[in-house]
Amino acid sequence: MNHQLFLLCALTVTACGGTSSPPGAAGAGGAPSTTPSSFTATYRVPVPPALSAAATFQLTEVDWRVATDGTARLAYTLPLGLVGLEIRVDFTGQFDAATGTGHLVGTAGSADCTLAAAALSCSETMNGLLPLTPDLAVVESVASTEFAGPVQDRIDVAKLFSGDPIGVVSADVTTETEANSTGGQKTKNGK
Repeated sequence: MNHQLFLLCALTVTACGGTSSPPGAAGAGGAPSTTPSSFTATYRVPVPPALSAAATFQLTEVDWRVATDGTARLAYTLPLGLVGLEIRVDFTGQFDAATGTGHLVGTAGSADCTLAAAALSCSETMNGLLPLTPDLAVVESVASTEFAGPVQDRIDVAKLFSGDPIGVVSADVTTETEANSTGGQKTKNGK
């Protein structure tokens, strides 16, 4: 509720000619973003149409923050169902709150991010992960429990990604996550 009220206030200030930063950017009026905000998101791998149903993966926690100096940070763990092992990626760079865009870099590669209203989208090229050898047994195991389609489609997506690690992270930055007592994730609005 408080987050919704903040967004309403931010939109009101903007509509009345004041200034405001988009959600996930430095706070309204330049207030610092002191801790990363975590959101659930999806990771989509560009694939041929026959594999498109198998190419979107859930991310349980994406950390996104923009400091008052315009430095942005995007960090998350690649989906286990995509790579079969834990690979954490971390990107930083300048984010322009006026245009809602930023180019971030890290050891894995680069991410071109856009924040429009409440939608964060980052197109990533991660050649720094090459050579990438996914654990296909783990990919298969995860697919058998998380994916309703043919398991082989998820394996094929993992193989394509391992040769060309590109994808898009998409998040709704109005619904933050927080760790619950069992170590899992839930949204701050209780969902």
